[in-house]
Amino acid sequence: MKPTKKISIALIANFLLGIIFIACNKEDVTQPVPSEVLQEESFDAVPFFEVAKGDTISKTIYREKPKHQEDIQVLFSSESEQLSTGNSLAKAIGQSSGAGYIANLMTSVRSSNDAPATMTSTSFCGNRTYYKIPVDLNEGAGGKWIYLYYTKTSDVDYALINLSIKSSSTLNILSDGDKSKLGLAFANNGWTDLNEGAGGAYINIQGKRVLTVVGKGNYNYHVPGVPPYTGNVITDIMVVSSGSRLYWNTYLSSGWTLIDDDLNKGAGGKYIYLCHKFTTIY
Repeated sequence: MKPTKKISIALIANFLLGIIFIACNKEDVTQPVPSEVLQEESFDAVPFFEVAKGDTISKTIYREKPKHQEDIQVLFSSESEQLSTGNSLAKAIGQSSGAGYIANLMTSVRSSNDAPATMTSTSFCGNRTYYKIPVDLNEGAGGKWIYLYYTKTSDVDYALINLSIKSSSTLNILSDGDKSKLGLAFANNGWTDLNEGAGGAYINIQGKRVLTVVGKGNYNYHVPGVPPYTGNVITDIMVVSSGSRLYWNTYLSSGWTLIDDDLNKGAGGKYIYLCHKFTTIY
């Protein structure tokens, strides 16, 4: 058996992020965050090895990233995106359906690649249709086929205003603070690990809706429709893959926000990122 090698996954500490945002305008950040502002979490990882799709490996196994071309591709979006340098990204293989705001995200986890284009659920706001984002979130890492589904709403009160990734070397039980668990599985409403079957870190999606809004520094429950909401809401989602780690929004066109957490963390494969687009309600 090959010896393991000590590597590190860089997790950006929240208090250091605050310093960065205060010190400089976000639009001026065009370079990767220097290593001295990163907090390190170390684990043992083995050289990358293939895991067949549908097979699973233990969560105790972390794999290094294999070498990939330094390309960045849009795997899913409602638009044809471009790099900030003007170089065209690959056209998305799917487009979002329906007008309105992103209201909820769910997941389908399968041992074979047979997830349908749409699914229904009554777990959020009655019987709703969900549309598949046609990108396996375990791409390049083996394990289960994991697809993210979204549903939209015309009711701003149920619109998502925030998305983030919670990653840990131990099972995530609770979402952070006032955030709700997103990406629950259609099969059992369990909080889906987006690395399921592929080892690596536990990766979960969480977020916040207009129903819980910011008021004078405190989070207060918002009674639907009273008072009217003003602020940003999420209207679209994009999935991006890269041969190397991405930081901030350096490579994305205006309006998109990169969630700086690799959905393949510790599981090999390419770097996979979720991005979202806001619209402002006045």
